Amino acid sequence: MNRISLTLCLFLCLKLVGCASDPSQTDRQFGLASRDIFNRQQSIADTASLAPSVRTSDGGAMKSAIDRYQKSFETLPVPVNIFNIGVGTPMVGTPQR
Repeated sequence: MNRISLTLCLFLCLKLVGCASDPSQTDRQFGLASRDIFNRQQSIADTASLAPSVRTSDGGAMKSAIDRYQKSFETLPVPVNIFNIGVGTPMVGTPQR
């Protein structure tokens, strides 16, 4: 019994070694582009002061936009019953069997 299991184990090991092969060129270079981009990135701590400031809106327009946004929560939206969507509407054409 021990000799059979040893022979079987040896056979399976040889079979697995026979299936093993060197990695292909694609496998060897997998992830190199990502690593290259990651290494090329530069971390500049003071980027906020280097960027030019852009004026797009004034404080009054922003205040009124925020007030409108806050006011939209004062009344609840009308509830919609989603279970009757399409119920009671006439069908276009006749159903085919």
